[in-house]
Amino acid sequence: LLYSYMESISIINYHDCSLEKTLLNSDDLSALQDYSIGLRSFSTGENYVLGSKDFHLVKINLSNKEIFDYKRVGFSPALSPDQKRIAYLALDGIHIMDANGQNDSLIVPYQSFINYSDGSSEIRMYTPDPNWSSDSTKIAYHKCILPNSDCNQISDYGIFIFDLKTMSEEMIVKGGLNPSWNHFK
Repeated sequence: LLYSYMESISIINYHDCSLEKTLLNSDDLSALQDYSIGLRSFSTGENYVLGSKDFHLVKINLSNKEIFDYKRVGFSPALSPDQKRIAYLALDGIHIMDANGQNDSLIVPYQSFINYSDGSSEIRMYTPDPNWSSDSTKIAYHKCILPNSDCNQISDYGIFIFDLKTMSEEMIVKGGLNPSWNHFK
């Protein structure tokens, strides 16, 4: 399990909650303060983490803090459990791409911004965070289910599963946010 607090991001043993390893200490986090790092974005080899800065996806090497820019506009990156693909939210919806940045494709169209009649716009209150199934074949997420709405209540959202084998989406719960998988079964 990953544990994050302002002083570090660490791996803890889920059986007894003991600290196994610190991935990023307070100095690392201070140096990376401009980056948003998601907890579903650590490689299992613990050698890199995915993040974003100013809506640009990056990979941060944990050993030397070298930063690779994917040259993609997006945020909320999630690395698949098989370490082969990345799901992330872009301005036009949820995308997947290979872990090396190749073969990017939009799988779930979604308006991340609300456009108002006066020409202004703002990011939606609850943007979807893609979350992989343990077998790396499905992605869970929430999204606004009302047309042309700013969706400011939980009941305005639905929980969806996107199946990468069939390339199909299914709403499984009406009214909900932030789904996750139980990887401990």
